[in-house]
Amino acid sequence: MIFVMLIYLKEHKVVSLIITLFIAVFIFYMSSKSFASGTIGPEWEIKPFLYHFTIFFLLGLFLTISLYKKDNKLMIILSILLAISYGITDELHQFFVPGRESSIFDVLTDTTGILLANVILLISEN
Repeated sequence: MIFVMLIYLKEHKVVSLIITLFIAVFIFYMSSKSFASGTIGPEWEIKPFLYHFTIFFLLGLFLTISLYKKDNKLMIILSILLAISYGITDELHQFFVPGRESSIFDVLTDTTGILLANVILLISEN
């Protein structure tokens, strides 16, 4: 079922591009939200990790599908670099939002999600 979806998205890159833009806007919106100051308990520590990993996995997946051309594997590298750059700028954006902070750990989590998405895409090619 998942491979059928990937085949469809590779044939209809505009759909994948629209999903990519939606995800990017959603990330920006979520990064713009302020949170009340206070302590966050240990039960909340896993949620940001899962959010960052999942949302950037999806961004990396759909961005790569949007840009990928079978005869030009450099587009994979470009899509990875673009997605990681977006993750970095997302953290810079959060630095200026009251109640938010920037974290290199979030960038590393974002990068892990992006890379895993691309590994899955490459495996699905073979």
